Amino acid sequence: MRGRLIVGLVFLALPVTLCAQVTGNKLLELCRSEDANFANGYCAGYLASHAEAVSIMRHFFGSRFYCTPEEVTLSQAKEIVVSYLKNNPAQRHKLAWFLVGEALGEAFPCPQDEASPKPPPKKTPKAK
Repeated sequence: MRGRLIVGLVFLALPVTLCAQVTGNKLLELCRSEDANFANGYCAGYLASHAEAVSIMRHFFGSRFYCTPEEVTLSQAKEIVVSYLKNNPAQRHKLAWFLVGEALGEAFPCPQDEASPKPPPKKTPKAK
């Protein structure tokens, strides 16, 4: 169990470390670029890595930041994030990693009972 936790923490740290310098301004620029090769590929890769990291966190820790329906495409997620960034210019100086989570969390909130891990059931003493 401890080994799985360490592996999970390493995987969680990688996307944040690799993407730590990208702000919402930069991500919006890349996602709206006319350069269909590098910029759009970077944008799609960034969003896909975000979804993968959230999936890993859900697997290891039970945390859910957003509940994206299975039918949602990467293109649709891109439109949601770009729209969020365009509509929230005062937030774009912040790290894109967190803004992507905000955008998708606003679009696809989890039902209250799925948003966070459930506490273990309380043990009640047995009557004698």
